[in-house]
Amino acid sequence: MTDTDLGGSSQTFFQAFRATGEKEHILIPAVQHPITKDLYVLWSDITDCFPGMIRVQYHNVYVPKLRGDDLYRIKPFGIRYHAELVLDIVYGKKPLPSVNRKNNNNRSTTGKLEDHPAWSKPNQDVAVEVTPSKEVGVKVTSSQDEVLATNGDARGETGKGSGGSTTGREMQTGDVEHEINLEEAGYEYSDFTEYSDDYSEYSDEFGFEEEEEGETPGSVRKLPAGHAPQEKPLRVESLVRHRTRDIFKARYTWSELRGHSRLFCFLPILEEDVPSGENEAPQAPLTTKTATEIYQNTGFEFYFLCDCGGIPGAKEHAGPHWIDKNGKQKHSMPSAEDLSQQQIRKILPFVGEYVMGVLEMLKYGVFLDKMPLSGHEHLSRAIKYLESKGFRSSASLLADLNSKPDGGVVTRAVLDEVEPIAVLDEKVFATLQSVLVRGPYDDYASLYPFKTSAGDVRWMCGRHWYNMWPDKEMYASAFAFRKDPMSPEGWYDSLFGVWSSRIKSMKRAREYFKMAEKMTWNPVFTVWLDWDLSVEQEEELAQAVSRLSAAAVHIIVRPREGTQEETNAGFSCGYLRLAATAVRKLDIGTFTLTRQEGKADYDFESTDTPSMLKMYGPLSRDYIALVERSGKDGKMKATFMPSNVNTAFQTVRRHATGLHHFTELHFGLASYLFADNLTIKVAESFKEAGGHGAEEDTDFFSGDAQSLFHKRQARDEFSIVSGSQCDRGDFFMGFLTEARFEVSFERDKEFIRNLLTVNTRLKILVLGSKEFDYNPSEVFEAYKEELADHLSLDILTVQPGLFVGRKSTFTWRSLQEPDTLGIDILCDQVDHADMMFQRYGFLIERLELEGLSLADAAAMDKATRRKKRALALKYLSVKDIHLMEPAVRIILREMIVKGAIKEVVVQGSVFRQAASSQPGGGGGKKEVPITPAKLEANVKIWCDFLVAIRSKVTELSVQDDPQRRFLRAMELQPILLPEMPRLGTFHLTCATTAGSSIFDRPWLETLLEFKGPVPEDIDLPDEDPARIQAMEIFTKRSKMTDFRVITDFRLSEVVMEAEDWTGLLFYMDFSQMVKFEVRQTNPLSRETLLEIADSVPKDRAVLKHFVVSDGTIVNDETAIALEEKVGPKTVYTEGSAFISLNGFIV
Repeated sequence: MTDTDLGGSSQTFFQAFRATGEKEHILIPAVQHPITKDLYVLWSDITDCFPGMIRVQYHNVYVPKLRGDDLYRIKPFGIRYHAELVLDIVYGKKPLPSVNRKNNNNRSTTGKLEDHPAWSKPNQDVAVEVTPSKEVGVKVTSSQDEVLATNGDARGETGKGSGGSTTGREMQTGDVEHEINLEEAGYEYSDFTEYSDDYSEYSDEFGFEEEEEGETPGSVRKLPAGHAPQEKPLRVESLVRHRTRDIFKARYTWSELRGHSRLFCFLPILEEDVPSGENEAPQAPLTTKTATEIYQNTGFEFYFLCDCGGIPGAKEHAGPHWIDKNGKQKHSMPSAEDLSQQQIRKILPFVGEYVMGVLEMLKYGVFLDKMPLSGHEHLSRAIKYLESKGFRSSASLLADLNSKPDGGVVTRAVLDEVEPIAVLDEKVFATLQSVLVRGPYDDYASLYPFKTSAGDVRWMCGRHWYNMWPDKEMYASAFAFRKDPMSPEGWYDSLFGVWSSRIKSMKRAREYFKMAEKMTWNPVFTVWLDWDLSVEQEEELAQAVSRLSAAAVHIIVRPREGTQEETNAGFSCGYLRLAATAVRKLDIGTFTLTRQEGKADYDFESTDTPSMLKMYGPLSRDYIALVERSGKDGKMKATFMPSNVNTAFQTVRRHATGLHHFTELHFGLASYLFADNLTIKVAESFKEAGGHGAEEDTDFFSGDAQSLFHKRQARDEFSIVSGSQCDRGDFFMGFLTEARFEVSFERDKEFIRNLLTVNTRLKILVLGSKEFDYNPSEVFEAYKEELADHLSLDILTVQPGLFVGRKSTFTWRSLQEPDTLGIDILCDQVDHADMMFQRYGFLIERLELEGLSLADAAAMDKATRRKKRALALKYLSVKDIHLMEPAVRIILREMIVKGAIKEVVVQGSVFRQAASSQPGGGGGKKEVPITPAKLEANVKIWCDFLVAIRSKVTELSVQDDPQRRFLRAMELQPILLPEMPRLGTFHLTCATTAGSSIFDRPWLETLLEFKGPVPEDIDLPDEDPARIQAMEIFTKRSKMTDFRVITDFRLSEVVMEAEDWTGLLFYMDFSQMVKFEVRQTNPLSRETLLEIADSVPKDRAVLKHFVVSDGTIVNDETAIALEEKVGPKTVYTEGSAFISLNGFIV
């Protein structure tokens, strides 16, 4: 074939044929039609090669002659070129004997092609690869002079499995994996695929050498040639391999997998799977757009696959495969409880594309053994179901590539444009953990975890898992270990990889750790050393622990006092040797050392634990040590419970051979939130940070801590929470970046002064008062000089202590920037805020009032009236105005109306009462039940206050009572329209009862109407007074310089009928809406929810939050309808708009 035959291309494509009586495949070159540009094989060439033939077919599919758009056969006659298929020749009579054919043990095929008219350059050589056992791969080069006919994708000649699969079988001669366009015959791709599971193709996984592209193997024969190398058309298997290669290469540690295999999928439960008598009447398909035959009541089963491929050191090269129970079942037993389509939709946003990749690997036999034919129907429907949810299959993607206008042949070069499927991260496996139920005592498929020598964990079928055991007797020994008086409790849970035991003697402990040392493949060991350990025994056991290789090791010990040596090292709780072992260079992912009283019960078979990071670890959280290692760089995140943090730090540093082996060090009681604790976030080293990090800790044995952190140029971050004072000698003093101390402002003045003077890098300081009565302004004045001289402190907060029972805060911010220095106050009635207003009124920008005494209110009013350095708030929030004294309310009202406060917030509940002292002098307080009369009085106070300041209110958040007293009372107030022109946030909680509506109250409807978008026309007669008034209102509104639409709207606990929603959606201006939320107590109808979906803005540039909920989750029918309106259900990603319609996340 000349260059012009292929439109200027130097490639040649050969079509392979198989004929009765022939011992080898016959190759005929394809040509390109000069007009249609189709590749096809001339009919005359076929009849010349096979005299007496009458037609061409593929198995039982007839291959017609090529036709044009007018359905007439194109001349010269020919058939379409089918990439890498072996087509069958059918004779009308007994086939004629072959002429000039040779066979070389079915390995290579040669023939005198130089006489064929397609050859125009007889002086060049041709190398042709032929695959008689599976497929034909043709490779024409201008530089090679020999030909090798091998399996088309480097697999074995017979296609026999590599020994690992229970479903492998030999390939029959002529069986192929292919890509063909046979739509006119109504066949699917999967109808023509056969099974093969040899993994030599994936050399990077199984340690085989892979030929470089363009290399010529040694076993070749010469053929005349005249063309440049041919690039094969892209096969769907190649596309699947490209898209899923990262999936197959991904490795996960025990903690990342969260108890699940990395290879999983879900398949539909078809009607034929349901026992007779249990079938329900067929329902309408989920969608009419795709014939998925997945109905609204169709359930799914979740399956894990055996992940046995590429295990380092494995004796056999097994391939990951579908789990078939000895071939007796149609397909594998599921690995988790059945999933409804609601559950599937919940996880699809996380795993949809990933599952599509796994399904295609099963379908085409890429990286995984191909699924048995009995499961192909489930597989095909699962793929179509995912496609209906917006996840692309490789077959559909390839079809799109083939349909490009240029009409050229799609080759492997296009793979650079196709993004591989992203691998899953730990967060996704955590989501699966919360959705899926996989218990060891149910009828689920048995998958067993196996920790490889590389540290990653695979979940395997029982046969492959057991074959990995080098010592089969150890398996029985682990199960029988608890049958001894010295280890009476425990369990070897092979399904979950946990071997736990309660041991009562040193002898038995030696036996346990000796076995555990050999069981390097077992992920988790939990051992309770339930006797009083001597120091010598602890030392021996620490050595035994250091020899283990495991994902997690949990050691439980009895509480005891530490020795003098341990106390001197900062661990008076004892067990220093075991704790120190945890930070050495161990092959252990997670190590815990906890204390447990000897008389306590312990359920060693329990698998219900809150965190897979410490999976099946101790139920006690009384940690002495907790160390977690990163699977990437081996660095540690550690927690210790020291008695002296200074000596404990030096001890840990020495045993770890340097601070740089940590990412975070935590000293304190991990189980108590408010206990004293110190956290060090360790900076990266120079090497890790590209020259911008900290110096490595090399002088860890004798160097003091302060010298170390000075050398590291103070790049590490120290934060401390403490209820006691620290000393100048503490190693962290001078390096704190964030601190919170409980102090007495009377007794601890010198300590606070030293704290500010020594810690020059301190950025945030929180001082909590141990005394109930304190004056925040005096605290600031006492340390004004130290604050002025400090070079880095940005925020100072003075507040009540943790156990005082108040939440007031007085915060000075931007201390380093005098021009932007400001004060934020949150105070209640008992705070001494008067001095703050007098001294710093001009600096106070944000004031939140949960109560205000009359003296404080008077001081605030006076600060507002100053001519110089007056109080000029930017933000004012008033909570529960009815609880404040009348004189205080008057002062607040005047300040708001006459002032220029940018944000005025009114919030609270009309029926909240002030707590009163209990009788008897007990000192406690309780809320007094509210009477109807008191409630009416509260409502009147609210309304009077709001009406007085309504032109200034920017945010209103109110909880009304079920009788809607607040809404009714607002209707009785004088009308001023537009109502609340500056209001931008409106939150209403109103527990209305069934049959009632909040829109029964005209004030609310009026407010929303005139805060909403201006209507194009008002459907009233021109002379109607209501129309005239409305036009005047909208005209007046348009002239306001500070008119605001509602951008934050929330209704809670309300009853909303369909007509209420119609009105509400009409009044909302969603083009400017930032947050919209309605939570109602009555059910939302499907029609109403779809109406709401139509209002969701298409442009999400402004919208951040849109939630509608009646406390339920949408059913399948509604979910399908929502998908048609707003697209498939997705998952919220940080930074994007959160849109949820009854749990359907858009």
